Amino acid sequence: MDSKEYRGVSSGFLQEIRPGQLVEISIGTNDRFRLPEDPSTPVIMIGPGTGIAPFRGFYQAIEAAEKETHRRRPAMLFFGCRNEQDYLYQSELETAPIELQVAFSRPTTPNTKKKYVQDLLWSNRDRVWKYLEEEKAHIYICGDGRYMAKDVDNTLHRIAKECGHMSESDAIAFYDALQGNNRYLQDVWC
Repeated sequence: MDSKEYRGVSSGFLQEIRPGQLVEISIGTNDRFRLPEDPSTPVIMIGPGTGIAPFRGFYQAIEAAEKETHRRRPAMLFFGCRNEQDYLYQSELETAPIELQVAFSRPTTPNTKKKYVQDLLWSNRDRVWKYLEEEKAHIYICGDGRYMAKDVDNTLHRIAKECGHMSESDAIAFYDALQGNNRYLQDVWC
């Protein structure tokens, strides 16, 4: 990493706490943000470095289930980070039982165009659509809700319109139905 100091939301908050200071906390659960029960149901995971935590749990669970059942759940991870130095969990991700797509938004390699997760989704749109339409995949988005999640949502709608030959209103209804059936879930924050 470069010489910049990075402060996480939680770690920055905890750093400011002084001995004896009371802090109110709560632990919540997102009972819907979990792998589908059927181990043959494909999953599409999308997020930047800030959203990797639940996806690490997902692919670790996929790996454990594969050892037990000798069958691998189809899984794609669209992971975004700034550059090669910011590529969190690189060796773990590259050996996980998933199809990995990595986007660098600020690449350090000369003549490399910046890419975002939505760019990778678009370039893999036929596979993404097949997973969604034919194989009834579940989509999970985790991380930045201000920009990334909105851009991903727009790209998914473009995919439905192009690959599914849908109108704008049909694409909206398609994703609304996925959300209603817990097949399109987001854990995002601004």
